Amino acid sequence: MRGGPAVGSSATNALIDSVRQAAYDQILSHLGVECPPARLELVVRSWISLAESTALIWLDGRRIPRAELESQLVHDFAALAAVSAAYDEEMAALLRRMLKDEPPEGPFTDLVTRLLALAS
Repeated sequence: MRGGPAVGSSATNALIDSVRQAAYDQILSHLGVECPPARLELVVRSWISLAESTALIWLDGRRIPRAELESQLVHDFAALAAVSAAYDEEMAALLRRMLKDEPPEGPFTDLVTRLLALAS
């Protein structure tokens, strides 16, 4: 995001950083977390970076349907959270809470179903 004609512009850098911070704040709010543990902060900030890069790559060709891209990004978040939860009980508790609130036809359930199918 820091490339292109606005390279080096402090105003552009500030705008990019404010959008990233707004996304970070929105995700934490959606998760109901006011003071994120270190691993959650890493997951959320990593996912924001992943989503940003993925969107830019997708815009340069749009080789998969947008709906599939959106689903993949949701699954990417779930995967990052699950990997972190495998190593940290605080993240595991948060992931369990997220999954408990997930509807049976929701995207996280879809991901788990797909992963289980791959394992069999």
